[in-house]
Amino acid sequence: MPGDENSLFTKHLLAGLRVVSRATMALIRIFDLFEYLQPSISREQPQAAPPLISRLRENFPVALRLAGQKSPVE
Repeated sequence: MPGDENSLFTKHLLAGLRVVSRATMALIRIFDLFEYLQPSISREQPQAAPPLISRLRENFPVALRLAGQKSPVE
């Protein structure tokens, strides 16, 4: 997006990592992160909304926020 530091996806991914890590206080899981990403991107750019096509059944962790520490993206 014009004037943004990062791509639309990266901007919302970084925001999602902050938001989801605050909500869970520990593990950030793939489906929880996608639940944040998809509507956030859709609001800003409806034609760019990422679909989730997966055979995964497990909501596996993709990141860990250590207790009492700030996220590196904050």
